[in-house]
Amino acid sequence: MTGKNNQSGIVVVHYGRMHELANCLQVLTRDYPELPTVVVDNNEPLVDSPSPALNRDNIRRLSGHGNIGFAAGVNLGIKWLMSNTECRFFWVLNSDVQPLPDALSGLEQAITSQPRVAVSGGLVIGQDDKVWSFGGTVDIQRQNVFMNHHGEQAGNFSSSTIIKKVDYVPGCSFLVSREACEVVGPFPEHYFLYFEETHWCLQATRQGFTCLVNSKSRVMHDTDDNKMQSPLRVYFYNRNQLMFWSYWGGISVRCQLFMQTLLRKLPEACRALASCADRRLSAVFWAHRQACLDFLLLRYGGRERVRQFLID
Repeated sequence: MTGKNNQSGIVVVHYGRMHELANCLQVLTRDYPELPTVVVDNNEPLVDSPSPALNRDNIRRLSGHGNIGFAAGVNLGIKWLMSNTECRFFWVLNSDVQPLPDALSGLEQAITSQPRVAVSGGLVIGQDDKVWSFGGTVDIQRQNVFMNHHGEQAGNFSSSTIIKKVDYVPGCSFLVSREACEVVGPFPEHYFLYFEETHWCLQATRQGFTCLVNSKSRVMHDTDDNKMQSPLRVYFYNRNQLMFWSYWGGISVRCQLFMQTLLRKLPEACRALASCADRRLSAVFWAHRQACLDFLLLRYGGRERVRQFLID
């Protein structure tokens, strides 16, 4: 699997349900049978998988020996492709994504449309044929991150190609250049889950690169809102949001966030936890309290003991 004649290689980061990975690989092996593909498994090693696609010659299976986080999985897959192929670009996908026809060609069109494009993304379509994202915007002054066109009907986008500049590209489907990986470096693993791609895109922009999206590239994404209500995701999203703005907001914002978390957010979470009789809600309040504590104590990364407690 040399990839010498291929412009792009593929990295699929898998965690969760095996049938989602099987469905994703079925599309990839049908539409891109010759592209070198790396599957990074953040579950247990992929043994006796029900997907025949995993046994193809162009697919390399890597294991992080446990859940090493999204960024570490991306870095592991890209590192392998950089060492073992001559691909110029790396298409990173979540395993719960279903690429539609022309998804990769749209990404390649955008990333080669001008010099120094670090990453390209596309139109991510969620439930009820609604747009989940078309790139994202970071408003540092207001400390706000949001996904462009979120909630709009995907049918509102014409079939014509729209390429535009964005602040960041969500991690479920993006194409990153070898050049940018070499200059900017790996994706920040201390986030573990959420905000790592946003942080990396801002770093790339700071070093003179551009982030683009192309409406020609479209993927379907499992955007079940119930996933975001799990205590594990509440913990990582709340902690990492504080981490992100503490870094990008500057010293004054960092001090403000520290004091707000110490004097308001942490006490509120403690009171909510103490007064809650519902077991499910108690886990959510515990996750929020722990997110505040770990931010204040600079405890970043995967926090295995926290994850084990929340999963149990």
